[in-house]
Amino acid sequence: MKTAIISCSLGGFDNSHPWEEQTAEVFRFNESNWNTRTTIGPSVQCKVPKFFGWDMAKGFDTYIWTDGCYQFLKGASDYMVEQLGDNDIVVFPHPYGRTSIREEWQWIKDNMHKSYIKSRYARELGDEQYRVIEEDKEYVDDLLLHTAILAYKNNEKTRAMLKEVWYNVSRFHTNDQLCFSYVMRKSGCKYKVMDKIITDVPFWKYHRHLKGN
Repeated sequence: MKTAIISCSLGGFDNSHPWEEQTAEVFRFNESNWNTRTTIGPSVQCKVPKFFGWDMAKGFDTYIWTDGCYQFLKGASDYMVEQLGDNDIVVFPHPYGRTSIREEWQWIKDNMHKSYIKSRYARELGDEQYRVIEEDKEYVDDLLLHTAILAYKNNEKTRAMLKEVWYNVSRFHTNDQLCFSYVMRKSGCKYKVMDKIITDVPFWKYHRHLKGN
């Protein structure tokens, strides 16, 4: 089984910390190795390899995504592949006590006075995004995911799911946590939510963003 790790950091947002050796092929996209689009901001452009890594680095059975602020240590890729198992996708629960998309959107609105939140989300369409979820009477909004690190199988279901996440991100709100659990559950993918939060895993280090803090 061939595994690829996809990461992206643009606009000087994160430091490019050295990673320890992985049993997977690594693709760390930035301005020096990717022909980025000048009409899309860095935070949105990073979502392209996040949701289309399977198209940008073709030919792998499994893909692992990590945000640019995480430094992978030895064993990280093996851990994620093991956790994925026979599921289509594996992802972490939200680490800060919020357990629904509604709570996440309310938190963003309550913190819009903070410069980092305002600069990223002030003109986003979160109310419209949540209205779509709220009007789906078959959906129970009781799961919030943390999508900084995840792994998925390269199959039709996951590719379709990630395309649908991109639709929601480009249509409504760049914070994909406002749609990810909804889209994942509706997709028919066999998914696993980790039984621990991302900060409890010893196979990576988190580094604060250089910008926005």
